[in-house]
Amino acid sequence: MISPEQFKKLIDFVYVAHELNTNDHGWTTRQLGNVPFIVHPIWCSLMVLNDTTFDEKMRETGFYVLLFHDVLEDTKSLLPSELTDEVKRLVQEMTYDNFEQEKEAVPSKPVFVQFLKLIDKVSTIYDNHGKVSCLSLEKQKDWRQYTELLLTNTEKDFGHTQSYKVAKQIVDNCGW
Repeated sequence: MISPEQFKKLIDFVYVAHELNTNDHGWTTRQLGNVPFIVHPIWCSLMVLNDTTFDEKMRETGFYVLLFHDVLEDTKSLLPSELTDEVKRLVQEMTYDNFEQEKEAVPSKPVFVQFLKLIDKVSTIYDNHGKVSCLSLEKQKDWRQYTELLLTNTEKDFGHTQSYKVAKQIVDNCGW
């Protein structure tokens, strides 16, 4: 799987990209400035890496893709050259200029991409719960509807996983 040394190297890369090399679209914090942005890709990636209901190859691929999923959207950094072509391709498939473009494109993507986007969207629901939400009520409704579509589209292939079950619970109990 991933050695502790490789894990640190990956986290360091993503930290530098998101905290020191953001583009005009990127953020350095979440939760109205209370949490460093880096928490988001780490949370997403660990949801899959820690889920033993996936086979090892899928867990590792999902970890890499989710760890790097916002690098191209939100930073001036390029993806590390040592990432596999598959990971680079999947990161590209998760990269959009805006939410509207993403909502239109992702439902026709492979189910694994939709599942990884589900984890990404659920992370935002999770860290925008309650009083810390930076999303308008209209945006919350739109976000939830899109996330529910991803839940529906991925249930057949991923409904057995712990990550899916956690995602569903977060959506069902978000209050949006």
